[in-house]
Amino acid sequence: MALAELQIQRDKAVVFSGIGCSGKTAHFININGMHVPHGRLLTYAQGAKIANPKLTVIGTAGDGDGLGIGAWTGTPEGLEQQAINIIAAVIVVSYAFGVTISLLGIMSKLWPGGIRVDPKDEDIGLDVTQHGERAYIGKEI
Repeated sequence: MALAELQIQRDKAVVFSGIGCSGKTAHFININGMHVPHGRLLTYAQGAKIANPKLTVIGTAGDGDGLGIGAWTGTPEGLEQQAINIIAAVIVVSYAFGVTISLLGIMSKLWPGGIRVDPKDEDIGLDVTQHGERAYIGKEI
């Protein structure tokens, strides 16, 4: 409806959607569409716009598509978007690292004996000490 109201012809527009939350969007709009890998939405949409500046490019993003990895097509025209993509990737990686470290800290305090096994058990082998099994019997590793 909005495309018709804006008088945008179907062959002059394309919609990109990630494979996650917004993945079916391309099926609901009667224009050319493409599913792209999760987190790469902006990179694909930017590439289409750079390749054909007259094209109306629509991107529909779920939670992982807007702030995801996928920066660097290497074109001078896309430098500003590349910077945004890189900043977004740094935000996501920093968040994931921070949450992981926090969870490991919490788990090591709550788990009886911590989250690491005894170094002696590591030397003997976790298959034997943790599971009572022997793997690779008769084979050299």
